Amino acid sequence: MKYDFTPLDGGKVIHKDAIFEREKYPEDLKEKDIELHTAPATRAQMLNFIACIENGNKPVADIEEGHISTASCILANLAMKTGRTLRYNSKSVK
Repeated sequence: MKYDFTPLDGGKVIHKDAIFEREKYPEDLKEKDIELHTAPATRAQMLNFIACIENGNKPVADIEEGHISTASCILANLAMKTGRTLRYNSKSVK
């Protein structure tokens, strides 16, 4: 089975073979607490992280980006809970 991806913005068209993770990694089916729907993404993140260690590149799931995303959500929740505006200066946080 194959798939085609054609970006709406006129970017590069991708034609590839579909990968069936459950067939490629049957050991996942025997893992006790695995979340099968997230296993492919987790595996890709791990492989990317290892490759970045070897190459010295920044990973796709960079910790700084994760921090920004998480902090934004936490601050929004705190502002809603307290009912007031919060000011956050990332430069002054140590």
